Amino acid sequence: SGSGGGSGTGAPPRQCLVVHTPTTLTCAEECRSLCRLCGKKYVPEVLLATCEVPQEVPVEGAPQLLEARVCRSKKKDDGEALAQIVSVALPVLEYQIYCQLVAKMRL
Repeated sequence: SGSGGGSGTGAPPRQCLVVHTPTTLTCAEECRSLCRLCGKKYVPEVLLATCEVPQEVPVEGAPQLLEARVCRSKKKDDGEALAQIVSVALPVLEYQIYCQLVAKMRL
């Protein structure tokens, strides 16, 4: 029962894995830091989530609610036509919400 790293079969899963950034991600040093749980991988300074972080995942600091809203009028189509309109508009809406959240975090 060594301390991590190897191919031990009885090692419990690390709860911090879900917040590790991919090793291929190129990011400035100020936007991520070394994970304080495992000390091996990097984690982001800010975590945006659409749901509560699981209790098993240790986070530092208290979560804060940020709200952003984007509204669009829609045509009176239905069925497949409406689905097509929504699927085309969705990436743009997601990007606009992302921009609002980033702007609010800078305040």
